[in-house]
Amino acid sequence: MEELDYKRVHSRIMYSTRLECYRYYENNELKRYNPPMELIMFDLSLGGIGVISEEYLKIGNVLMFTLKLNIMPYQVMAKVVWTYKIGHMYRSGLEFVGMPNGLVREIKELQ
Repeated sequence: MEELDYKRVHSRIMYSTRLECYRYYENNELKRYNPPMELIMFDLSLGGIGVISEEYLKIGNVLMFTLKLNIMPYQVMAKVVWTYKIGHMYRSGLEFVGMPNGLVREIKELQ
């Protein structure tokens, strides 16, 4: 298992939705997924989200995707802090790099 010494600061909220990741940064170089990589978000917090994917997510990469909780879609960047294989899928923890204020409010309302 490839995992950092990750300490949870924020409480998790179970929330499932599909996300499409179009772009990511690897070693400060912007790259594109074509077609987009699908992620299944299974939880979130003010610190980040937990996802499942068919592809390995490299620790340190920063993913860019749209996150829609209620009505408003938010453009989000999140860094892969840990990842490990479960069967034929991968489970990963992503830490928000920057969050719009509206998204912070929506997550607080879900708690």
